[in-house]
Formats: sequence, C-alpha cells, structure tokens
Amino acid sequence: MDERSQVLAATLLGAVAGGLVGFLYLTDRGRRVRGQIEPMVESMIAELERARGTVEKARDAALEGRRAVDDLLAPKEEPRPAETVWETREYSEASS
Repeated sequence: MDERSQVLAATLLGAVAGGLVGFLYLTDRGRRVRGQIEPMVESMIAELERARGTVEKARDAALEGRRAVDDLLAPKEEPRPAETVWETREYSEASS
C-alpha cells in the first residue's frame, strides 16, 4: 500500500469515526442508542475486571504451587558443625 492509499484510508476512517461520534452525541436518536449501549459496555467492563481478578488469583496459586514444588525438590543444606561456627565467630571478633 503506497503513501497515497494510506492517507486516503486514514481520512476515510477519521470521517467515519467523526460521523459516528457526532451521531451519538448530537442527535436525539444517537442519545437513545448511547443510552442502550452504555449499560452493555458497563457490564462488559465489570465482567472483564472479574476475569482479570480470576486470572490474577490463578497466577498467584500457580506461583505458590511452584514455590512449594521447588522447596520439596531443592537439596537440603547440611548443617555446619559447631566448631566451624565458633571458628568463624572468633575470626570476626579478632578482625574487629
């Protein structure tokens, strides 16, 4: 598509959008149509927000499950012998 065709398409799209906005906000029939559309749009928005909340809960549950599996499969660290801890303490006290 060349530049001239793109300009023509954008102009036509802008004209259609402007005409639709003008119809919905400047005519009595458009106000009635808008009055019928608004409740549907509000219910769609509410439904999308509920779906987003459900997806977030599912994501959190999946992350928690992954953490639990990682904790089960992770190798356990061996506790250090008491002498090592004591030697480390003496070293840090001597270096202070």
